[in-house]
Amino acid sequence: DKPPFETKKQSPNDTKENKTSSLSGGELYSQKCTACHGDDGNLGIGGAKKISESTLSQVEREELISNGKKTMPAFKDQISSEEIKKIAEYTLTMK
Repeated sequence: DKPPFETKKQSPNDTKENKTSSLSGGELYSQKCTACHGDDGNLGIGGAKKISESTLSQVEREELISNGKKTMPAFKDQISSEEIKKIAEYTLTMK
C-alpha cells in the first residue's frame, strides 16, 4: 500500500539531456528562433542579429544559444545540448 501523496521519483532517463530529439536543426530553428530571427535569419526583431552575417564558429553559436545574450534568452534549460548543436549547425548553412 502506497500512500496517495507519494510522488513519482524522476529517473535519470527523464532528464532533457537524455532525450534525443528526432527533429532536424531546421525544424528546431523554426520552433525556437524564427520569431526573432525570421525564416532566413535576417528578421532582426528585438535586436536579433542577422545570422547570415555572423562570423561565429559552431562552438560560439552553441554557447550563444545555450547562454543567450542581451535580449536573446538562454535555451540551455529549455532544450537539450544535442538540440542546441543541431540548431547551431543549421545556422551555419544560412550564409
